[in-house]
This record gives sequence, C-alpha cells and structure tokens, in this order.
Amino acid sequence: MEPARAWAVEYERHYAGATVQRTTVHRSDCWSIQGRSEDITDEHEARAAMAKTSARGCTLCGTDQSLAR
Repeated sequence: MEPARAWAVEYERHYAGATVQRTTVHRSDCWSIQGRSEDITDEHEARAAMAKTSARGCTLCGTDQSLAR
C-alpha cells in the first residue's frame, strides 16, 4: 500500500452526557469513514490529531500503525 498523503479526522457521534467527543484518524481514502470529517494534508497535523486522548487510529486503513511511529 502506498503511503498516505492525506488523512481525515472523523468526529464520532457521542452519547448524551459524554464530556469528550471521540475522533478517529483515517487515510483520506478509507472506506469506513461514516460521519462528519475534516481533511488534513500535513502528516504532522495528522499525528497531532491522533495524539489527543480522545483519538484513535483506524485499524482498517492502518493509521493506528502508520501514525503511531
């Protein structure tokens, strides 16, 4: 798989009473993005988005591994 050049931060729907909105960082071409998302073209910004405590990388498109380095 070719290295990503763009990413998407997906803002997940949160339940009533939640204090933090969870986010998932995907490759921009990931098929599993379902909700509202924001495009990022800078790898440093994508890493910073994933470093937040309420964020995680997508296991389907591999950002959980590729941005964790």
